[in-house]
Amino acid sequence: MTERRSQSEVGRLESEMLYVREVLHRISNEYTNAISFAHRIAANSSSQEAKAAAEKITRHLYALADAHRALSPPPGDELTDLTENLSRLCRAMTSAWLIPGGITLQLAVPGPIYLRSKSCWRACLIVSELIRNASIHASFSDQGRIAVSIDVALGRVTCRVSDDGSPALTYVPGVGTRLVDALASELQGSVDRQFGETGAKVVLSFPLDPIMLDEQPGPRRQTPSRPVCEA
Repeated sequence: MTERRSQSEVGRLESEMLYVREVLHRISNEYTNAISFAHRIAANSSSQEAKAAAEKITRHLYALADAHRALSPPPGDELTDLTENLSRLCRAMTSAWLIPGGITLQLAVPGPIYLRSKSCWRACLIVSELIRNASIHASFSDQGRIAVSIDVALGRVTCRVSDDGSPALTYVPGVGTRLVDALASELQGSVDRQFGETGAKVVLSFPLDPIMLDEQPGPRRQTPSRPVCEA
């Protein structure tokens, strides 16, 4: 009976993932249509100023589409490298959202951290939401900075997202907070939030699958924090 329930739960989750992929596929098609529309405006305009504006919009739409693709759910559940996926996501988010807002993103990652694809996807969704929250809700006095770091120790993965902005006067959990907490629960992990006058820090921690422990490389020094993408 337990096995049948487990198989039923797996089937339900796979159906939900299928719905998510279908919705994201339709959104991707809308991005393609919007980019084509902007291209036509630029091609048909006789004004150089209008052409330049349309081309700028096109570049921004391309960046948004790249960020969107970086968050697409995986079709399978094979092994994948969290640091590689997170690096790709951070580059896409920097181009799409952070550079236009004058915010830099610093990323520090170690060597490969292997996870099942679906766990990696959930972790990347959480980090993307934390980056977006920091860019929207933190008040930066000058050029803002968001830092992301990741490491693995004692069988746990730890992702830290911090910013140097001033937080809102009161912290009111919203949809994004509930999403992050729900995804962390699916990873059997936890999220710790700290807010102060010099910025905020959110830490995601979750255990490695016992099977994954043998797949990890030996201890490696974490690479220095560096800008993901220059403006």
